Amino acid sequence: MANKYIFFFFIILFVFSSCDKYIPFDISSNSINLTCTDDHSFLKNTFFISTTASASDITFFSNDPYIATIDNWRIEAQHIGETEMHFSDGKTTRVCKVTVVPSQTYPVEPILDFSLKKSKITSILNESDETTVNDNIVSQTVDYVSYNYFFSGDSFSHLEITWDYFSFVMLDDYILLKERYEPYQGHSNKYVDRYNTFTIERKLGSHIYKPI
Repeated sequence: MANKYIFFFFIILFVFSSCDKYIPFDISSNSINLTCTDDHSFLKNTFFISTTASASDITFFSNDPYIATIDNWRIEAQHIGETEMHFSDGKTTRVCKVTVVPSQTYPVEPILDFSLKKSKITSILNESDETTVNDNIVSQTVDYVSYNYFFSGDSFSHLEITWDYFSFVMLDDYILLKERYEPYQGHSNKYVDRYNTFTIERKLGSHIYKPI
């Protein structure tokens, strides 16, 4: 069977601060290039800064490398979110805002605060007409995707998101997880959020979120 290569794109949006004539380089958004970044042929958008300055003359850093990194004038998306890049010639500093947006999304974002009690989650979800409440499960269905919140007493124990065949075909759930999380302890189908507060197990047609 031929290898199946899955590709995804992070879209990087740039908002630049006003130019200062004393900064001896010019940042422009005239090119966005795609580059292979790992062994699985995943593509991430990479933005190359157009400049005549030497990298040794300018110091630069990312406020949040988990979102996007910078190296030798190349800004590379890592996970969805927002951060800022700082550039300085020692006298003046310019700040560049970077927004990384996802290529894959759930119909609605799940509630992932495991400190919330059943009554609070029920209150939030009851704003939708597609919510049902049972003894230990509060469920919501949106566009054929089911969000099942499980409870032990009043404590939020785990979340299972499931979808039907049609939604599964349309949703690239592997890319959805890769855009948001990191692999958990070397597992190929288990991920962890950046703050190590919960894990996500990827199964056929479902994602299971559990607090750590």
